[in-house]
Amino acid sequence: MVNLTLYQQTPLAEHSIRTAWEDALEQYRHAIAARHLRVEVDFDEHTVDQYCPSSLCLAISREVGEAINRSPNRGELSFSVCQSWRGVEIEITDSGPTFELTRSNAFSTHSMAAEYPIYFTKCPQGGRACTIVLQPPRARSMAA
Repeated sequence: MVNLTLYQQTPLAEHSIRTAWEDALEQYRHAIAARHLRVEVDFDEHTVDQYCPSSLCLAISREVGEAINRSPNRGELSFSVCQSWRGVEIEITDSGPTFELTRSNAFSTHSMAAEYPIYFTKCPQGGRACTIVLQPPRARSMAA
């Protein structure tokens, strides 16, 4: 079950990936400051300014919130966007504890539900990487 009250601060409008990230940072700025987190950003300028549906904005916001909650005081949070063979990959990493590798969906507990596939991996430096894949429209329709 998804608690939609967590998302009321984020408007359900169409954004770019950049504005979705900026909105998430604004939403969680007090938590970031309270934990003294260092935030790093690595954008491909062309990729980060493309269309971002409101459902993806919510997924980004949710994963940023989870990364902040997992991070220790004076930890690190990073956000990167790049184009890969899978599509546009949005990666959010934290410096929290590691855990089991999984694949899930932004809005489902079913591991193969696939509006936006989300991959969780262990970071080499410790912590977790959450990669949300925005697949090209053709790839999404073939996967359905």
